[in-house]
Amino acid sequence: MEYRVKTYQITIDGPAYIHDKQRVLANGHKTYDVIINNLIAISKVKRKDFRIYIRTNFTSEIYDCIDEYINKMAELFGEDERFVFSFYSVKDVDCKVGEVIKDKIVNNYANPMKMIYTSLLNHNKSLNLSLDNLEPGNSLCYAGKHNNYVITSNGELHKCTIDLQDKDTSVASIVNHSIVNNDNYCKYLSRFNACPNLYDCSFAPVCTGIGCPKHAVHTCSFIYKNLDLVLLIHDKNKKIKSIEKG
Repeated sequence: MEYRVKTYQITIDGPAYIHDKQRVLANGHKTYDVIINNLIAISKVKRKDFRIYIRTNFTSEIYDCIDEYINKMAELFGEDERFVFSFYSVKDVDCKVGEVIKDKIVNNYANPMKMIYTSLLNHNKSLNLSLDNLEPGNSLCYAGKHNNYVITSNGELHKCTIDLQDKDTSVASIVNHSIVNNDNYCKYLSRFNACPNLYDCSFAPVCTGIGCPKHAVHTCSFIYKNLDLVLLIHDKNKKIKSIEKG
């Protein structure tokens, strides 16, 4: 906070008995209790000018106990607007995922998200769902944004957090305290509008017509596919002044 870092993303992958299987330390030790206890300590801080984004990467296991998980998170942080929640499915990005996790990947993203949003809507307690994906341009991959950079452990500057092995996603390298530029990444950042319906879609200002600027592919956002439920959740949480229902 002293260095004006005021937004943080913390990952909690479901209840303790699932999280501690998916997200372990190098020595095999569990992490759930440490994370929860730290977040509870943070919740007691009186300052209001920061946000904790709690991200849940769900597999079929988490999918099966989502009500239990939502209840616990709502109980701990549901009344604190500084804690914001988002949900994403685990993906096999490079087809190298091991068999243990591959069997737990939920392949159809939209339908599982519908179930999660329905659970959030019907739950008797409110959970502060992130509004970020409804902001203009926020469904665009962050690699295509001018203010996004990733500094890797070997001193490379990247735009993408997934294709770190691809030299085309490297903006530059830090070598002997100097910046060595790499202009290859401009080849894919200049691509736009992979959506044939961009100019006829009301959601276009949010998604900008492209998901991944490198591959120039477009699939409609999971938010767009579940927009009615998302708006009802925010209405329930009194985040939106008025919406049309029905």
